[in-house]
Amino acid sequence: GLGEENVDEVGAMTIKAR
Repeated sequence: GLGEENVDEVGAMTIKAR
């Protein structure tokens, strides 16, 4: 999933700008 510094659905870390 997309978002801020959160854990993605697959468990990967997604670091996005707000």
